[in-house]
Amino acid sequence: MGNKKPKVLTEVIDKKTFKSTQILETNSFYVVVYNGKPFNYRKISLILNPEDSAAKYKKMAFSQRGRAELEAEKLNKLFKTDLFTVIVFGDDPDAEPVKRLKRTNHVLKVKPPEDPAQ
Repeated sequence: MGNKKPKVLTEVIDKKTFKSTQILETNSFYVVVYNGKPFNYRKISLILNPEDSAAKYKKMAFSQRGRAELEAEKLNKLFKTDLFTVIVFGDDPDAEPVKRLKRTNHVLKVKPPEDPAQ
């Protein structure tokens, strides 16, 4: 059984290339954090002059829970730690501790701030 089809909120179609750019609805998104805090991830070459080497930055926010979990697992293995975890923003009913990631990574539910105007 595949994933359900996402709802398209808005769309732009390039008439020359016939490519569509879509904004899709999601209930939540997942962020890999280090020691509970957001971070930037980059790779640079130590052989080349750092000023000449373009740093490559990698995203750490995902619309799919599984992708975020795999990224946290890879980083924990690379850095030999268990401090990379995943937090969820939004309405994920399954935001319980994740046990398949060596019992060290957890998905935490974070409530959005309340709007004081309401």
